[in-house]
Amino acid sequence: MDDTALNGAILSTEYDNALGSAMTALGVKLTDGAVVSLRKHMELVLEANKQFNLTRVATPASFAVDLHADSLAIVAWAKENDICDLRMLDVGSGAGIPAMPVAIVQSDWSVTALDSRQKKAHFIEQAAATLDLFNLESVHEHSEHLVIEQPFDLITFKAVARLEACLRMAYQIGDPGTRILVFKTSNMSGEELVEGDQFAKEARLTVEPPYHYTLPRFGETLNRVLYIYRIP
Repeated sequence: MDDTALNGAILSTEYDNALGSAMTALGVKLTDGAVVSLRKHMELVLEANKQFNLTRVATPASFAVDLHADSLAIVAWAKENDICDLRMLDVGSGAGIPAMPVAIVQSDWSVTALDSRQKKAHFIEQAAATLDLFNLESVHEHSEHLVIEQPFDLITFKAVARLEACLRMAYQIGDPGTRILVFKTSNMSGEELVEGDQFAKEARLTVEPPYHYTLPRFGETLNRVLYIYRIP
């Protein structure tokens, strides 16, 4: 085995081990095919990072936990609540997070990745084609200009903006019954939560129980929360 192949094998093992531990914590079992596609997505992102900035996450283990497993908390939440066959809009998708891992694992979901930056939207389009993700569409547009042909069941935000801003964006483009899922760490400030809840009250959003979950990474435990709202 040459050095390139050896290094690739080491990186794959590092990624697979970290992903396996995190997915066990979430209670979601991945197929071998899904793991291969997720790993390929990581490789595409890291290669594209040489041309322009897609993500600051650079190591395979961090990628597995902070980007892929964390994104798949949506799948864990949906399974726990017996929710399936969803139309999902991911706002500010960037490198395809969480849109890409969700589309890989949930082939029965229809996923739209929205990003206002052309290079990132184009990357997602190319990555989806490479991975044969026919259930994933990439859209280059600002959220306020998005033309919606069919209502979305979920609108997601990961590392996009403060809670209130995410809720405002989703409220403008969502429909009655649409759920809004916002990824946050457990140490989000009380001020940010109050601002979000104040807007939710003004917009008469239904506040659903937040989904708390933990992810193991490098010997520590990450505490994460999905804040969930529903448009009336």
